[in-house]
Amino acid sequence: MGDGGGGGTETTAGDGATEEETTQAETTEGAETTEGTGTGTPDVEGQIADDSSEDLEVTNRELYRTDGNVGLRGTVTNTSEQAYESAEVEVTLQDDQGEVLYEFIDETEEAETDTLTPGGEWQFDVVFEEAQMNEVRTYTISVEGDEAQTTGDEPVGSTETTTSA
Repeated sequence: MGDGGGGGTETTAGDGATEEETTQAETTEGAETTEGTGTGTPDVEGQIADDSSEDLEVTNRELYRTDGNVGLRGTVTNTSEQAYESAEVEVTLQDDQGEVLYEFIDETEEAETDTLTPGGEWQFDVVFEEAQMNEVRTYTISVEGDEAQTTGDEPVGSTETTTSA
């Protein structure tokens, strides 16, 4: 998780070169306006969902276009004192009325990554496959995660003690 990529894919041209256009993005507290680059990336505003984990913070994000695919990549930072064994980023795309058009998820897999330690970072990449981007005006990012159990944590559930007389 610390230095690995997300579950997204990268598309390359037939000659092995990657054609990519990225946006000029400025991240602020919870809101971002993404400026398109001509016929490249569409003009879309982004925000962080109110119900995202407080301990997993999106520290940067970038809307991009690669070989006709549009996506969002960025970094999630663990700002807590607790390690996380998994993290998930969900991106919803909305129209100009705020109606959800599409939902996309990039999540870590326990078998593919180490835990996200306190202060650690995870790179996510969500590709908006088959989305009609001309309809999209905003996106919302939601981040969730599962805290790792540490040595000394008691198992979840109840324990029963019986004694004989």
